[in-house]
Amino acid sequence: MNNSFNYTRFSLLVKRQWVENKKLFLMASFALFGLGVIFYSLSTNWEIGQISDVTRPMFLVGGLYIAGSFFTNYLLKDFADKNASTNFLLIPASHLEKLLSVCVYSFFAFPILIFIIFFVTDYFFVHLANSVHASLVLKNHIVNDKSWQENELWYKQMFEKTDDFVYALIGSWFITQTFTMVGSIMFIRWSYIKTAFIGFAVILTLILCSNFVMGLLIGEFDRMPESSKHGFYLQVKPTRDFLEMLIRMAMKFVFTPILLLIAFLKLKEKQV
Repeated sequence: MNNSFNYTRFSLLVKRQWVENKKLFLMASFALFGLGVIFYSLSTNWEIGQISDVTRPMFLVGGLYIAGSFFTNYLLKDFADKNASTNFLLIPASHLEKLLSVCVYSFFAFPILIFIIFFVTDYFFVHLANSVHASLVLKNHIVNDKSWQENELWYKQMFEKTDDFVYALIGSWFITQTFTMVGSIMFIRWSYIKTAFIGFAVILTLILCSNFVMGLLIGEFDRMPESSKHGFYLQVKPTRDFLEMLIRMAMKFVFTPILLLIAFLKLKEKQV
């Protein structure tokens, strides 16, 4: 089997993934919805009808990252067992088509699902909390009350920020998904735990390295006289801004394609 792409073969592979896992996907959807209901219920002050501002973006981001990585790992679950991985590799489709079929569910189907679950849960609890709050306002004869909650609050908190924040959020999510793909293909047993451990180790290493670099750039900044700090900051700022720009560019355009290429090569290594 060569690595060419055939749309008919690819569509059949995507359909096969759905036919084999649709019941589990539906059960997982209801489970995510149930977790959302529990999460919102525990985070809402029902005495005043107020949902914690942290709850709503946390549920969305946590669902995308944590549940998303679990979902991607499950799509490649066959590699956790040698016999199952052999059956997966014997499917009459190219390695590129197999990887792209995983990307269809991981990059497109799952985000749509989590956004639907979030919007339904958020809409229900916001209206329920506002109803409780309205009854409180009427009972206490409060005038000009401005503490109503909106379904768009999560948007205002997360996406009405700088473009760099949005790109960092989206870029890090794609990196998380592709990194999970690589780990799921590489490791035979306990792939999710091993991938998560390596991921945390990489993040910790990057943080330590960035702090070390910034320490070299700033040097004795805190010990400088106030009259010298402004000029020194102006000298360091272009270098710091350049490093931040490189990180943003890498998150947007570099890390995800590289990890996808690694996943493809690892998948190709396992061909039978």
